Amino acid sequence: MDKPSEGKPSGLVYVSCDMPGIRRVRRGRHFGYRQPDGRWLKDQQALDRIRRLAIPP
Repeated sequence: MDKPSEGKPSGLVYVSCDMPGIRRVRRGRHFGYRQPDGRWLKDQQALDRIRRLAIPP
């Protein structure tokens, strides 16, 4: 795999587990997503984007 050139941004954002972010939480037989402030994520566009990522548990 080629290393991205120094002059072009890759578009990746590097984060660590210590940074606040969206958390996946089991809700019965399914999962819900909590925002950094603890509220449930309800924005349908954001939920669709997360589901399209298809990241396994």
